[in-house]
Amino acid sequence: MFYSIEINMSVETPITFKPTNPIIIKFLLKFSGYYDGVLQRFSLNNDKLSLIAAEDDFKPKLLIVSAKYYQEKQLSFPVDSRKELKKLLKLQFNKSEIALIQSQDDNQSAVNTWTFNNEVFRIAPKAWFILPESILLANTCANGEVLTVLDKNEQQSYITTFNNIIHSAKQSALINNVDNFAISSGIAVNQQYTLSYADKAQALAVNITGISIDKLLAFVRKPAPKNLKLITMQLIAPSIAAISLYLILTSIYIVTKSAWLNSELNEQSEQVTELFTLQSSVDTKYLSYQKLTKFWQNKKNIAGLWQVVAPMFAEASIQNITLRERRFFIKGRTSSASQLLELIANNPNVTNAKFEAPVRQDRSLERFYISLELNKTLLLPTPVNEKISEGVPLSE
Repeated sequence: MFYSIEINMSVETPITFKPTNPIIIKFLLKFSGYYDGVLQRFSLNNDKLSLIAAEDDFKPKLLIVSAKYYQEKQLSFPVDSRKELKKLLKLQFNKSEIALIQSQDDNQSAVNTWTFNNEVFRIAPKAWFILPESILLANTCANGEVLTVLDKNEQQSYITTFNNIIHSAKQSALINNVDNFAISSGIAVNQQYTLSYADKAQALAVNITGISIDKLLAFVRKPAPKNLKLITMQLIAPSIAAISLYLILTSIYIVTKSAWLNSELNEQSEQVTELFTLQSSVDTKYLSYQKLTKFWQNKKNIAGLWQVVAPMFAEASIQNITLRERRFFIKGRTSSASQLLELIANNPNVTNAKFEAPVRQDRSLERFYISLELNKTLLLPTPVNEKISEGVPLSE
C-alpha cells in the first residue's frame, strides 16, 4: 500500500508529493521520533501521518530535531579537493559538530554545519541517527524558494536552498518574515510556501527518501570517548569469552576425536596385521600350489599303463618298457606276437598300437617290439581278472 501525501504549502500553490513507500512509513512508525522540546513519535490515522506524544519507554533509532534545538551555519572554503577539505573539516570541527560538503566549484567549497543542543542527546541516548529537520525539508525547495514552517505554537522558521547550500533561521525580532530572512541569508526569493504543523509529519516522511546515503551516514551518532570505550569493552569482552569458549570446546573435541581415532587406528592396525599374516599364508600356499601344479604338468600319467600291461603278463615275458613323449615302447617275448598286439589294441585305454620292428623267432617264442599311446581319459575295468572291455573313466 502506498500513501499519496499532499501538502498545501500555501493557499495559492498546493504541491503534490510522490507516494511514500510503505516500508518508510513502517520504519517511521516503529523506529523514528521527532523532538521539539517534547519527544514525539509518528502515528498513522486514515492514511495520514501525524506527530503525537511518545510513551516513556519509546527509544527512537532515528531522531529528527526541530530547528530550535540545533545551530546551523554556512561556510565557504577556498579548496576544491574533497580529500583535502575533509582533512581540514576534521581538524576544525569537534566530534559534536557535523559538517557536510554541499558543493565544490571554481576553487570554492560550500559546507553546511550543524551543532545539536546537549538535551537532544539526553532525550534519545540510543538513537543511531540524529537529523536536523532542515536537511529534510530543504528538499522541498528549489533554488531560491523559501519554505515557512509553523510549529505547534504557530511560531515560524524559514528554510531555503540557494546555490546548493541550506539556509535556515528561527523567527526572531530581526527575522520575522520571509523578506528579512532573505536579506539575512543574501538570497533572492523566487517563491515562498508555508508548511503547517499538521502537515509536518507527512512532509518529513516524503523528504526522508530524498537524502542520499552518503549524507545520511554523516549523521550517524558518534559516541563519546568514554562511551566508545565502554561500548568497545562491551563488544570485545563477550567476543573474547565466545572465542575462548569456542577454542576450549574445539580443543576438547579435537582431543576426544584424536583419542577415538587412535583407538580405531590401533584396532585397525591389529586387523591389518592379521590380514597381512593371512595374506602371507595364502601367498605361501598359493606358491606351493603353483609349484606342485607345474611339477605335475611336467609329469606323465602312467597309471593307465598297468591296466594295459597286466593282461600281457599272462601272455608274454616283458623285458622293458620305455616312455618317449606320450608313446610307450614295450619289448618282450610271447608265443604269438600278433595275438598279443590284438589284445593290446582291443584295450579301450590304448590308441595306435603297432609293431615298431619285425617279429623275430627266438626258439619256440617270438620276439616283439610294440608301441602304443594311452588315451587322455582312462577307463577303469569293472570285472576283475578279465580282459578289459568296459570300465569307468579315470581322470588323467
